[in-house]
Amino acid sequence: MWWKKEKQEHKEIGFEERERKTPIAGYILLIAMAIISWWLGSMAIGDLEKVPAKPQAFSACSVPYTVYGWQDAWRYSGPYYDYQTQPVYEKPAPYPSPALEGTPPQELRQVQTTCAFSELEKKYGIPAVFEQTKSSRDQINALQTQTNRKQADLNKIQFDLENFRSAYQLSLSEKIAQVEGRLYNTAELQAKLAELESQNTMLVKDIANLQAQTTTLADQLKPSNAEIQALYQKALSDWRWAWRWHEFMVFLLQALFVFPFFFGVLKLYFRLSARNSPYTVIATFLLAVASVFVIQMVCVYFWSLFLAIIIEALWGIIKESQLLRSLLSYAGMLLSIAVLGGAVYVLQKKIFSPTRVALRRLRENKCPSCQFSLKLADAFCPHCGERILEQCKKCQKMKYAHLPVCPHCGDRKV
Repeated sequence: MWWKKEKQEHKEIGFEERERKTPIAGYILLIAMAIISWWLGSMAIGDLEKVPAKPQAFSACSVPYTVYGWQDAWRYSGPYYDYQTQPVYEKPAPYPSPALEGTPPQELRQVQTTCAFSELEKKYGIPAVFEQTKSSRDQINALQTQTNRKQADLNKIQFDLENFRSAYQLSLSEKIAQVEGRLYNTAELQAKLAELESQNTMLVKDIANLQAQTTTLADQLKPSNAEIQALYQKALSDWRWAWRWHEFMVFLLQALFVFPFFFGVLKLYFRLSARNSPYTVIATFLLAVASVFVIQMVCVYFWSLFLAIIIEALWGIIKESQLLRSLLSYAGMLLSIAVLGGAVYVLQKKIFSPTRVALRRLRENKCPSCQFSLKLADAFCPHCGERILEQCKKCQKMKYAHLPVCPHCGDRKV
């Protein structure tokens, strides 16, 4: 058959309908190579952060007195508050939720931590200030513990009150309807409700009394807390300088590994690209991986150095103005259009450049201008008059006008 004959002709040596490209399997392998290389390289770069000693974190007692900014995004590794482990005299644990009927009240799971002060805290005499107010803080701890326990009992009683009130209302409805064999005894429910309301009133008074004592002691600690906060501001400034030095050392170590790899791959890419080598695609993927490492390393270092401070300040200004927020959103829309649309424009311009389009149409034996068949054409297109053939200025032989190089003498068109 004619199509089998054409297929067989296409397999002949020296005949290719179009230029061969990297197969899909090759791209899959290159993507896998890039992912594995990025993963292992990220692990290697991350391990370099552990080589220089990190600045010592502050103790758990520092949490109420220190405020961390955007520049400390990757620095903070100290304690956080939770309901199980915290310096209880600084922030009480949340009240437990009411237990279901017939179940015992929730046990308070609260562990008081021991503040292991760092060298910076000791440098500014913070432990001594804490020691001076230890008795008052211990009293606040005890009062908060009692308050939490009584609040848990109050929650349980209030839950029981709701149940007994519902049962009491139902008993009254049964009594009015003169139901035989009633489920509830109205007199017993009244007595139980009176007992629970008495306990509820006592617990409310006890909790208010405990909270008043806690407030009085907390007011007495305000001068000491202000002094501690001022000392922690100085310690936090020194801590940030220590982190900047640590990040600089990490940056130098990472640069010793990343920059040689990046510049080596970049040189290989340009060399293969200049030769139009089929192996350029491998260097392209390697260059992408190396570029990610460089961008990651540089952004992390300069983020803490000045980028976070600038962005945080700008964000603070933007939050205060609705107009600026609107302008920022509008600018973001325009930027996305410019970047993404511009990328597509450059890609389309490269693919559909006049030279590429002309060569593609000539391969299909069509006019580069109007795509009319050239079977009846000679030097010009019989449909639109586009010049198809022209005389080479060097060898005087006829060649396709859209070819940049003469196939007879190798002369390149200017």
